[in-house]
Amino acid sequence: MTINQVKKLLNDLADDHKMINDFGWGDIWEIGESQSITYPLMYCTPQQSNLSVSAKTFNLNISIIFADLVYGDEKNSDDVINDQMLICQDIIAQLKSDTFDFTLGTNVTIDFFSERLSDLVAGVRADITLALPYVSDRCAVPSDYSLIDG
Repeated sequence: MTINQVKKLLNDLADDHKMINDFGWGDIWEIGESQSITYPLMYCTPQQSNLSVSAKTFNLNISIIFADLVYGDEKNSDDVINDQMLICQDIIAQLKSDTFDFTLGTNVTIDFFSERLSDLVAGVRADITLALPYVSDRCAVPSDYSLIDG
């Protein structure tokens, strides 16, 4: 499974969730820069990841922001954070499915926030790890370099 396939899957999950109106992918500073946002928002930011050659996995780390608008007086801030946490749990539950070509890491770190972005929003950030298969197939490498062992 590739990063582009993961991005499409997360986008599909967001599109099909009845309480998410917008999806984004990229650096955190890009939120709302290229187009307007229709909240509630699910926004994914790839993080530093690692390749475990011995375990044959590419561990893709992603931060997922779930955010919604807060009233100017912030009276609904707790309700917004509560709703975004429930949406976060929905997406995490779906990512645990055995039908995907990856495994969700056993721990998901959750960070609550308010007044975070240029819009007055609140919500949660979930840091997840997806263990993607790493085949390590030297025969599939597009190279004319001849290795000594084959």
